[in-house]
Amino acid sequence: MLNYLKAELYRLVHSKSWIGFILGSAFILFLSMIFGEMTIMGSGEGMLLDIGFQAKSYLSAAEPTFETVAQSCLGYTAFFWLVNVLFTATFFNKEYEVGTIKLSVAYGIDRRIIYFSKAMIILVVSIFMYFAFILGFFILETMQSGYLMSLAEFMQLLQWTVINGLVLLAMNCLVIFLCGLISNISVVTGVSCIYIFSGACVYLMSWASMETLFPLLRTYVYANPMFYWMNICSSNITRIIDYLPWYLLSSTLLLIIGCILVNRKEIK
Repeated sequence: MLNYLKAELYRLVHSKSWIGFILGSAFILFLSMIFGEMTIMGSGEGMLLDIGFQAKSYLSAAEPTFETVAQSCLGYTAFFWLVNVLFTATFFNKEYEVGTIKLSVAYGIDRRIIYFSKAMIILVVSIFMYFAFILGFFILETMQSGYLMSLAEFMQLLQWTVINGLVLLAMNCLVIFLCGLISNISVVTGVSCIYIFSGACVYLMSWASMETLFPLLRTYVYANPMFYWMNICSSNITRIIDYLPWYLLSSTLLLIIGCILVNRKEIK
């Protein structure tokens, strides 16, 4: 497996999907420098954000608070996931679409090794890129707001970033599962985007009365990454604590099921 991992890493470095991932992330960072205060898929009462993503919305521009600065650092997660979905679907499925995966199988490489090698590369690259992405926004936000975080505040921001990253990896497990099921970049990307956007829309409409929501629809929200990001990025971590372990576990199971599907599927 180590040799095939090296081969996948070489393929990654020379792939357009990797370059697109970097350029897409850099473009989001550039856009944030152009736009000022922004609320993305957010809801709350008055000036206070209860759920969603918000950037540069200080109650006092002269004296920004830790919560508003942290929300600005994490806010553009609202766009990063889309770039990540495109990268995951393209990198995993490209060989299946063009048919070059047949060469690896014909050479005698176990399909499970191929599957988990691709998955491992995707997960490692995604979490690395997300941390680099948030670091870029942390530097930018520190320069623009002038707010200097204490060590305790920085560790709090790091904790939120780690949890966001875990949710991102869980989302990747779903996308990889869909890749194993469908093997079509456009369809996988489309289904993933519809799923994530629809979860955000349902949550925005029902966040204040989740207990009255139809049970199946409520489960749909809890199984959607937007539920976790929209709370973490608005500093409402307590709302997700009870559901996060189950979400991560179910996503890991999806990754395993995807391997079973790939191992049994006929390669055309």
